Amino acid sequence: MDRYTLISREPVLQNQWYKIYLDKLSVVGKVLEKDYFFIDFFNDSVAVIIENENEEVLFVSAYRYILNKICLEIPAGNVEQGEDLSEAGVRECLEETGYSIHLKKEHFDFYASNGVSNQKFYVLFAEVDKNSFQRGIDEEEIQKIEWIDKKKVKSMIASNKFDDGLSLTALLLYFFNEKGSQNEN
Repeated sequence: MDRYTLISREPVLQNQWYKIYLDKLSVVGKVLEKDYFFIDFFNDSVAVIIENENEEVLFVSAYRYILNKICLEIPAGNVEQGEDLSEAGVRECLEETGYSIHLKKEHFDFYASNGVSNQKFYVLFAEVDKNSFQRGIDEEEIQKIEWIDKKKVKSMIASNKFDDGLSLTALLLYFFNEKGSQNEN
């Protein structure tokens, strides 16, 4: 059921990641016209929850201009043209953490902000290849990497310690999926 009819679309801004449009809409059943800004992302995004044999999850710390602070996040980034999700997840992890990973079969996807954008975000789960650490992480983007115990991560979630909604959603999906898997056995 379409509630709105697109009257016109005007590009307002474009960069390498997205284009912002000003859409003029009419509301069905009314003479009313409405302005609506829409962010059209060129690529999907992928994030990977990486665990190790010590019941820890790998995080990156990255400076975020909008918040003017360093934020704790899970490795994430754009799926580049021609890449599948697995390739993008493996590449992002290697770039941001220096670790190679083994992906699990499960994954989730969702729209990060479906009221204003078409950004689709995929969450992958992985185990670290424990002998794979390499130097050369993206130091312009990542300040440090750290392993955090799963119990502490849950406590951090409960204490509202995560600023990044995409990481928080991914972590909640991870712990929900982990609990669901345990209940099946």
